[in-house]
Amino acid sequence: MTKAASWRTTYPASVDTFDDGYGVKIVLPICPPSANALKKQTGRWVARDIRKAVALWIAAIPDDWTVGQGRRRVQIVCYRGRELDADNTSAGCKPIVDELVAAGLLRDDGSKWCDLRPVVQVVVKAKDQWRTELYVEAI
Repeated sequence: MTKAASWRTTYPASVDTFDDGYGVKIVLPICPPSANALKKQTGRWVARDIRKAVALWIAAIPDDWTVGQGRRRVQIVCYRGRELDADNTSAGCKPIVDELVAAGLLRDDGSKWCDLRPVVQVVVKAKDQWRTELYVEAI
C-alpha cells in the first residue's frame, strides 16, 4: 500500500469515464473535513488544499464535458476511518462542489443544474485507504 497523502503534499488523482462517456469518476486520495473542522483555522487551510487538489485533475477531464452540456448528477463517496454525522459531511464537501463549478463541470450548484445526492460514507480501517470518489454524470 502507498503512504496516505498528507494535506500539504501534491495529490495524484485519477479520472475515468463511465456510462459510455456520459459520466466522469474522479478519485482524490484525501477526505474533506467536517463542518466543525472548517470552523477552525486549520479547517480553512484544509478547504484551500482541497481546492488545490481538485484543480490538478481539471486538465484530465474530457474536452466534451463542458458547462453547455446541461444538468448533472453528482455523487460523493467518502472513505474514512469513522462515520461523521450527515450535516458535517455535507458541509465539508462544499469546497469540492464549488470546485466542480469552477472547473466548468457544473453550470451552477443550484438544483436547476445539479442533482446533488446525499454524501455516502464508507468506513475503512487503514488510513492509506482514505479517499474521496466523485461521480459526475449527465442527466
